Amino acid sequence: DLQALCLECHRTKTSLEGNHSTTLERGTAGGPHVGGDALRPPQRCAGSAALYVGRGWYAKPVCAYLLEAGLAQWQHFKWSLDATAHVDQRCLELVLERMEQGWPEGEEHYAKLAINSLVGLFARNLELIYSMKTSNHQVDGEGCSWRQTFTDSAGRTHWDHIFVTELLSNSCYRPIHDFIMGAEYVAVARIRQDLSEVPRRYLKCIKTDCLVMQGVPKKYRIVEALREHGDTVHIITKTHAAVQNVGLGAQTADHW
Repeated sequence: DLQALCLECHRTKTSLEGNHSTTLERGTAGGPHVGGDALRPPQRCAGSAALYVGRGWYAKPVCAYLLEAGLAQWQHFKWSLDATAHVDQRCLELVLERMEQGWPEGEEHYAKLAINSLVGLFARNLELIYSMKTSNHQVDGEGCSWRQTFTDSAGRTHWDHIFVTELLSNSCYRPIHDFIMGAEYVAVARIRQDLSEVPRRYLKCIKTDCLVMQGVPKKYRIVEALREHGDTVHIITKTHAAVQNVGLGAQTADHW
């Protein structure tokens, strides 16, 4: 049986990150979302079932794939939200490229961690402002979130008090986060669909961002099979089957 790993953990973490008491903050800001009340996918679509996790708002990539794969129909969608403003589609891509190129040689692996952290912050419906007050007495920092001391040239001790203030806002970056995660889920679902000819006993599990294969015979050369069907393959997911594709010009996901 297929096992969707980390899904519940990811959903819990995401909900906690966006949890705060600001009533003016919108739970769903204007963005590429569609409200879905779709029926649960049939068992034959187990590889794509993780895309639908119950009633709620879904990003555009997920909704498009559910319709394309026949897992949902238009009557299952009740509401939709469109962005109030539009920007160039490559604006975020250019920023991420700059972040990747900013790491020196030998520390390139931090680029992925930095981008993942940025995407995670997009899920927080929270805006904060930080201020600092320096005083000669510790009691002057009552209510501060953090403090530190330093000594001047005369040997006197001073206190730096850091205060954190939450701002009220009616906007958030959550739609960007959901769009990115939705596109990732769809990519995994498409990979599973492309591997449908490989017996399911070789598919160990479906993780959040990859498929894990085990004991795949050499006859199942995935890249060759996809190219024979006319597909252009540049990247393959990080699976045990990737060793069968070395030398065929395709990079594993770890390369990116």
